[in-house]
Amino acid sequence: MRFFRTSKEQLLWERTFHILTELQDVLRAFRVWYTANWLNQRHGHRTPDQVRANQPVQVMADRHLPVAA
Repeated sequence: MRFFRTSKEQLLWERTFHILTELQDVLRAFRVWYTANWLNQRHGHRTPDQVRANQPVQVMADRHLPVAA
């Protein structure tokens, strides 16, 4: 998944985290930013949020993925 590579390149390789909760908070914030802003070529230069918004509800239900709040 592109998210993991991007998070390592943009976030994890750039900072040192001394406590686990700091890392968790930063990863949560990055996930929200990424899904709202990061354009993916394979999805026609749309963000993950844009792609998800255009998918039928049944497709998302079939994947058994947690839905972001």
